[in-house]
Order: sequence, then C-alpha cells, then structure tokens
Amino acid sequence: MPFLLDQLSTVTFRGDIPPWRMASVPLFIAGLILIILGLATSGSSRLQQTDVSKLFGYAALLNVIVAIIFISPVLVPTLEFPILITRWPGIYMVAAYTSFLVVGVLGSLGWSLMYSNVSRILDAEIFDRGLALLQFVLYQFGIYGLSVFMFWGGYTGSKLSYEGGGDALVGIVMESNVIPSALFIYTIMFASAIGVVTLLSGKQRKEVKATLPSR
Repeated sequence: MPFLLDQLSTVTFRGDIPPWRMASVPLFIAGLILIILGLATSGSSRLQQTDVSKLFGYAALLNVIVAIIFISPVLVPTLEFPILITRWPGIYMVAAYTSFLVVGVLGSLGWSLMYSNVSRILDAEIFDRGLALLQFVLYQFGIYGLSVFMFWGGYTGSKLSYEGGGDALVGIVMESNVIPSALFIYTIMFASAIGVVTLLSGKQRKEVKATLPSR
C-alpha cells in the first residue's frame, strides 16, 4: 500500500492522497510486527481440517445471503441504479459485485473444499490455529472492504456524472473511495498467501500426537 500511494503521488496530486499515504506506513509496520509475533507464537494450538473447512463453508453460505441483500437496492426506483449503471463509473459497481461473488462466495467455497480434501493431496489433517484463523478473518475482511468501497465509489461517481459533473470532478470524488480498495486487494492477496502456507505446513494427526508430551 505505501508503494502504491508513492507511485500515485508522482503522477497526480489530490488532497485525499497524503492522509492515506501517511497512515499506510504505521499500518504496514504494525502489521509486520503482528506477523512476526504470530509466527513466533504459532504451533501452540491446532485445528482439524474439517473445522477450517466448515468455517469457510459457513462463510460461503453467509456471503450468498449478503450478495442477495447487496443487490436488493437495485429494486428501489429512487436510487436510480438502472440509469447510473450506464454511466462510466458504474463499472466499479459491477466490478464490486462480481468480485464479491467470485472471491466472497466462490472463493470461500473453494477454500472450504480445499481444506476438506487436502488430506488426499498433501497428507495434512491438522493445521496451525493462528494461521488458519488469520487467513479466514483477513480473507473475509478484505472482500467486504473491497466490495463496499468500490461499490460506493462507483455509485457516487455515477450519480455525479449523471448530474453533469465533469470527468475530473468525478475522479476526485471517487478517489477517496477507490484508493482504499487497493488496501483490501492486498489484504485478500495476503490472506491467500497465508492459506497456502497453512496448507503446506499442515501435519498428519499421528505426527501431532507424537510431538505432544506424554503424561
């Protein structure tokens, strides 16, 4: 995120970029510290593959319900979605909803299936609780944040464009919503990377039992 904002600041200037640029550095440092602390204390507790699979399975079902609620404002005539979606910023609303379906619904279902079948591929049945939960939380947090910011940015931009606002003004208004979307894209990418590490570091049940102290 700091790298992205630095690149943006070299090609354009907006009043809302510097605050995000300043906030991204301490957030990056805090996140790095949490990762180091998490890795240092990992391995103390484990989750079975079925438990992690159920988490993502429940999330997929919940996201289906949210997707239905998410699109329901289209039925409200005063919001003018059928008109606004024809303006060029409306592509962000389409991208937001498509991303939620692909990443939030199908992606969560995919991770659920991956964890439920990983024992057949990698001989892994037990996973680190901290890594698995961190992946789950960041993954869901990332897709919700991305969808909300992109959808709202597209809506406000389309509304302003429909009311006669110029492209430059529309771009300025949208940036305050669209720029944070990059943070959530990185969050989803990071969560997926954690998922790969979690799967590869999984162990068989007998291996975990062998490492437990005898009583």
